[in-house]
Amino acid sequence: EASDSNRDMIAVGLLYRYGYFTQIVSASGEQIVGNDPQDFSDLPATPVRDEDGNWKKISIALPGRTVSARIWKVDVGRIELYLLDTDFEDNIDQDRSITHQLYGGDIENRFKQELLLGIGGIRALEAMGIKPDLYHCNEGHAAFIGLDRLRILIENSNLNFPEAIEWVRATTLYTTHTPVPAGHDSFDEGLVGMYMSQYPGRLGISWEQFIGLGRLHPGDQNEKFSMSYLAINLSQEVNGVSRLHGHVTQEMFSELWKGYTPDELHIGYVTNGVHFPTWVAPEALDLYKETFGDDFINNQLDFKRWEKIHKVDDGKIWELRNHLRSKTIQHVKSRLMRAIVKKLEDPRIVLETQENLKDDILTIGFARRFATYKRAHLLFRDLDRLDRIVNNPERPVQFLFAGKAHPRDTEGKEIIRQIIH
Repeated sequence: EASDSNRDMIAVGLLYRYGYFTQIVSASGEQIVGNDPQDFSDLPATPVRDEDGNWKKISIALPGRTVSARIWKVDVGRIELYLLDTDFEDNIDQDRSITHQLYGGDIENRFKQELLLGIGGIRALEAMGIKPDLYHCNEGHAAFIGLDRLRILIENSNLNFPEAIEWVRATTLYTTHTPVPAGHDSFDEGLVGMYMSQYPGRLGISWEQFIGLGRLHPGDQNEKFSMSYLAINLSQEVNGVSRLHGHVTQEMFSELWKGYTPDELHIGYVTNGVHFPTWVAPEALDLYKETFGDDFINNQLDFKRWEKIHKVDDGKIWELRNHLRSKTIQHVKSRLMRAIVKKLEDPRIVLETQENLKDDILTIGFARRFATYKRAHLLFRDLDRLDRIVNNPERPVQFLFAGKAHPRDTEGKEIIRQIIH
């Protein structure tokens, strides 16, 4: 979307050797984790090189050692995406695994991933001579960008800490997506101290001031260091991803600004969107172009065009929905047949499921991560009522579930098992 809109923007992230994971669900409902390494040479990613042809790398100090990260570049349309990777011979094994897997490893590895994303991301931009005017912290995972920007301003621009923090705040935005406290990363003070004990000195502040940037109550030594609090304290504006989520976020973080009502806070919302040309089914896109004009994609904010939707015959829209539903069901059936080939499921159960899947009835999909707070199993709280709904011959309905539980999320994996059984 940024590319199509010709935005002057770059993005920074991590390049994972194993991605997230490949999910297989056994006949008993057990989630089986598959880890297939990626060959980066097969990806549309190229090494970033210096004038002498050497691979550009950045480094971060860790306890008793230094970790190096290579910089890769991916062109996403007009937008440059830079990715950091530690899985190479310069690093010891435990540091090579930093970029092995999304959300992978223990809490210490998670902390190192966020150090690499935040501090490493800023140093990668610095190494390439890129100087953004505005920084966007997408979730608290990247909150350390503010700390390294503070360091640069204090060490290179001769600013003191109060001056530097005002500059960083004035040029930083923070987006949060998570509506519950459990989804916001936080770390014990001991772990933060192990990796960042030298940082306060470089910023010209005490350890108490430093750790307080990530706390609601700075003097409470039992309170964990919150990446979300850090991001908020180093940002000018904060936004949720829908109107309702904006209100939830105001309530969630209101204690950071005692004496102010939630609607007085600098927390707003920007509604989540999609990249229309690639998100919409081709058949639907054809209908939009036919209705709104071939240049509709480049004029999606022309609200007068949208009024033409009322002139489309209801039967045409219903025909499209039926066609897309049929495609979905056929895709699901083909996936089921693959499960037979891989011997992951009893053929009798697969054939029975295929027979029961219909392409001409109301179909409701749930495609989300299987985290407990997303409540995938809510539908099964009243089985008698559910039985009446799904077995009503006059109003037939079927449900499709898709999603992964984190490999270490025992409760999430149990939800998958419960739904299957």
